[in-house]
Amino acid sequence: MWPRKNPLTNIKAIWRKHHSVQEPGQEQNRSAIKDESLFLLPWEVVNKRFPWGILFTLGGSFALSAISQESGLSHWTGEKLTHMDHFPPQLMVFIISLITCIVTELASNVATATILLPIVMELACSLRKNPFLFAFPLTISSSFAFCLPVGTPPNAIVYSTGRVTVRQMVSFSLAASNRVRQFCTGILLNLIGVLICTVSTITYAYPLFNLDHTPDWANNTLMHLHTRP
Repeated sequence: MWPRKNPLTNIKAIWRKHHSVQEPGQEQNRSAIKDESLFLLPWEVVNKRFPWGILFTLGGSFALSAISQESGLSHWTGEKLTHMDHFPPQLMVFIISLITCIVTELASNVATATILLPIVMELACSLRKNPFLFAFPLTISSSFAFCLPVGTPPNAIVYSTGRVTVRQMVSFSLAASNRVRQFCTGILLNLIGVLICTVSTITYAYPLFNLDHTPDWANNTLMHLHTRP
């Protein structure tokens, strides 16, 4: 996999092999060179030591993102979310942040944002809201992957060591003396992150990003949605 020598050196050796005149005694030397390994990292070592679990875990999350888009699950989810039009914006921000926090535990951060961002942007345009009002909390909440190994590569790396179980990553327990015996960065941190994200969005994010104003490009998108067959 990783060449031991400079690839240009190997190319020169091949060129000399085909353009040189064979002399007696050279065939034996070439056989010895041919049997010599040309790689620093043989496949046997990779197959034995490479963390395949992390590769398949993260690769599966990206496959889940592609399947959700190709199967129409993302569009179906967007249609279901349109029923929240009678909810106040503050509650919608909390619900979107909570849903994103749950989904990102089953897929990577990038895959979660890829699936949900187009949905909430279209939802905001249909509700005549600033799309950033829903996009900001969704983007931040997609990083709240503290429970399952599939959520983010650091979680998968920690889990692959075998010293931390999924139960330890998800739950937390208190001792009889109200002392924290086992505290995991799981459900509790997810809830704290969702609350902080919601409060930040509905307080200082409004004047900072002018979220109470619908931009012109969002109105144009709304007109396109209404005229689309």
